[in-house]
Amino acid sequence: MPRPFARLRALLEKLAFAGLKPEERPLPGPMTLRHKIAVLFGIILVGFLVFVLIGFLRKPAEQKEADMPPPPPVEIVPPGLKVEKNKDLEVTELDLNVTHEPKVITGTLRNRTDHAFARCEISFHVTAADGAQLGAVDTTLKNVPARGSVKFRILVPQKNAAFTMVRELRGE
Repeated sequence: MPRPFARLRALLEKLAFAGLKPEERPLPGPMTLRHKIAVLFGIILVGFLVFVLIGFLRKPAEQKEADMPPPPPVEIVPPGLKVEKNKDLEVTELDLNVTHEPKVITGTLRNRTDHAFARCEISFHVTAADGAQLGAVDTTLKNVPARGSVKFRILVPQKNAAFTMVRELRGE
């Protein structure tokens, strides 16, 4: 009766003693002069091919000049699209104080209607000096009277904020 792990043991011994079998030919001895010249010639040939390839890749590809005018711009916004403005509310004063830490947006929200708003939401885009958008900040004002104004103040968490602009005004 064969042992249960005999095949596994034979496989492991074959892997472990693979390089120690006496019937295999020994590695060749030192290289002859002919082999050395062939290797040197191969290295020089590869170096020459790399040199030629670099020479070809450095030259820009020739481009034909276009005889036709450029194509018309793609219409992103469909014609006749109207964006409705919020005419009920407006920000009359706006200031981003960048000299203090944390930075603060202060301003005044004016209600232009004859009815009061129980809640008004204002959000602002915050931009760095190089024009990169850093994010947005918002606040909620309560009890904005009819034809009245309310001052607001928002902390700006972005450290390198330089500009701000009104993103959205919503009154309820």
